[in-house]
Amino acid sequence: MRTVSNQSFKILLLLGLLIASVFLFIGGPSEEMARSLKHLWNLGHVGYFYVLSYLLAHTALLKKRSRMIQWILLLGFGLLLGALIEVLQYGSAREADIGDIVRDLTGSFLYLAFSNRLMKWSSEWPFYVVKVAAILLLMVQLAPLTDALRDEAHARAQFPVLSSFESRLELDRWDGSARRAIVTLPEISSTSLMQVDLTTARYSGVGLKYFPSDFSAYPFLKLRVFNPEEPSLKITLRMHDLAHEQGPDPYASNDRFRTTFMLKQGWNDLTVDLNAVRQAPKRREMSMTEIADVSLFVSRQKKPHSLYLDDVFLSQ
Repeated sequence: MRTVSNQSFKILLLLGLLIASVFLFIGGPSEEMARSLKHLWNLGHVGYFYVLSYLLAHTALLKKRSRMIQWILLLGFGLLLGALIEVLQYGSAREADIGDIVRDLTGSFLYLAFSNRLMKWSSEWPFYVVKVAAILLLMVQLAPLTDALRDEAHARAQFPVLSSFESRLELDRWDGSARRAIVTLPEISSTSLMQVDLTTARYSGVGLKYFPSDFSAYPFLKLRVFNPEEPSLKITLRMHDLAHEQGPDPYASNDRFRTTFMLKQGWNDLTVDLNAVRQAPKRREMSMTEIADVSLFVSRQKKPHSLYLDDVFLSQ
């Protein structure tokens, strides 16, 4: 009876694995999805290869092999299959990611480390070393998820401040082509700042991507920017909502808000009228409850240039 039950369990795992295999090539997290959900999705690779290793280890072919050979075969197969999946993802809806291969191997290693049948040594210390190594690998894979959850909770708590740069985790709320770093410069501010290194590319800047998206209760968006050098640096601020991001043309200039500022040398306090943002699209009103992006960028600078961004917040 127990054999039948085990066999049914393995069949269910195999069916689940076959269904999960489809999502290796289609679907996946969308751009507007929360960071925590994206990281949780990526952890599916760990679970997938844990289950795959379990099923392979219980095949008749591998059961006949020595423990060392089983370890080599399962880890080698995990590496080769993981690499093959990433190669096959080129041209599909998914993007290849070497980090997925690391997650694949982590899943296989976790199974091997906690499989009593494959973890028998004449002395105890290798047993514990391997288990600790597996736990450390899992913690490394869980770190992005826990960091995202912490920062998402912090973002909700500090709203209507969108970014103050007092936590290193806030840096992950931003993306863009310009290099970013959180720095402390006592000569210009008593608080932490985000240094933005602008280049001479056609467009160089940063975008606030992850934040509470409901701006409807506030009339103004405010930013503080320190310009250390150029006396009159032209910078563009652009905003759009979720409907624009999911629309047929994400580059349609008549469906988003755009304005420019001339930055003087030193501190600049920038204010954006959110009513103007609401009215910016030509054929509709922007949804102020679903703001998806706030970007700052320059165009074709003659030389690289650094700016320092302080508080970004909504104001009455």
